[in-house]
Amino acid sequence: MLDKRFWPALGLAAVLGILPAAIQAGDGRPNLVWQADLQGIHDLVVQGDRVTIESKSGPTPTNVIYRFVTPMPPEDMEIDVEPISSRGYVHVVEQPSLSNGYALRVRIEDRQDGLYPYQLAISWNGVGRMTKKALAAMGDHKSKHNMQPPEDKVWVVDGKPEKITCGAVWRGNVHGTARLAIREDGVHVVSGDAAGEVEKQAGAKPMKSAHIAAALSLVGGVSAKVVEPPGAKNDYTLVIDVTGDTGLAAIELAW
Repeated sequence: MLDKRFWPALGLAAVLGILPAAIQAGDGRPNLVWQADLQGIHDLVVQGDRVTIESKSGPTPTNVIYRFVTPMPPEDMEIDVEPISSRGYVHVVEQPSLSNGYALRVRIEDRQDGLYPYQLAISWNGVGRMTKKALAAMGDHKSKHNMQPPEDKVWVVDGKPEKITCGAVWRGNVHGTARLAIREDGVHVVSGDAAGEVEKQAGAKPMKSAHIAAALSLVGGVSAKVVEPPGAKNDYTLVIDVTGDTGLAAIELAW
């Protein structure tokens, strides 16, 4: 039985002040966050609200999870890709254009031994640099890129699209591996060294409606995985393990 003593945690302001730029932008969530364990050379092809993997060498990436806040629009853009966690070379091979069906191609080259947890953050709403051709075609410079993005559209867990949205974000500090129990009314550290708080997202569904859960880390050197999804057996508690070697952590939670 989980401990029912849920405690108030650190204020968000103390944590937000030192979060990476990709997390602080807008509502703190890049348009696309992608993560997987991989080794070798692989191309990620982003088109609309889907990401496909074209493997050039090495084993097929595992534990693939990604989510879109909004689909990538079919427009000419120059998009920057920010590696949150990587040990190899990450670079853009092709930018979206009419000639390639408005697809972004990102290559990961990892020539070291063993799998490594990669995390990439990609943004285009107000962040991607519009090409001169695209700006000229727009006419009216009040681009939809400056509009507030809607709530999460697509989450894909192990290659399967799931009807879940970002229900909350946990921000705090973790040293080593800590187990967190998250409920509607707060968060409790079951084991390990961690402190932080959960911020509910607008329009979040109640945990009682959850059928699957996912966790995405937004900070390099930090990983998160779902140990137990919310359910009647655990009093609708989402249990996750967070592992970090840098202290600071920011985890998106979806159900």
